[in-house]
Amino acid sequence: MLQTDSHIIAASLAEVFITENKSICYVAANNAEARIISHELSLYINPGLINFFPEREILPYDHFSSPESIIKDRFKILNKVDDMPNILITSSKNLFERFPSKSFFRSLQSFNVGDSIALDSFKKILIDNHFLNTDRVDNINRFSSRGGVLDICLLYTSDAADEGLGVDLGGRRI
Repeated sequence: MLQTDSHIIAASLAEVFITENKSICYVAANNAEARIISHELSLYINPGLINFFPEREILPYDHFSSPESIIKDRFKILNKVDDMPNILITSSKNLFERFPSKSFFRSLQSFNVGDSIALDSFKKILIDNHFLNTDRVDNINRFSSRGGVLDICLLYTSDAADEGLGVDLGGRRI
């Protein structure tokens, strides 16, 4: 695609978006083309109405180390609940990527000592992130609950007790 082509595509997308007042999903051939079109499109319409959904930018054998900024951008778009029309621009590679359920993306939260959360809500977050509720925590991605206390194993070593996390939710506060 030539630079002039991206300008023509962006102009056409903007015209359709403005006249139809409906959301549009544009799938570009690659990430670079998608990024260029989203920048060109911002010359025609409010950039807040444009959602560029980036590729993960990882090595072929590495499926876990996407840059944090890309993960945050993707979470922001996936969590966006908006009735206003907008334009989503992505690449064809993203169409074939398998994504977890919506509940997984909604579970991205930070908790601090003193925060308030119900025990059942915290358990649901763990289950949505593929943790198993077991009687005994002896392996990675497992948790158990006794009363208001959760034992969670996040990392696996020869001594799992050294890598565990205990969360006391007594009185609904961490």
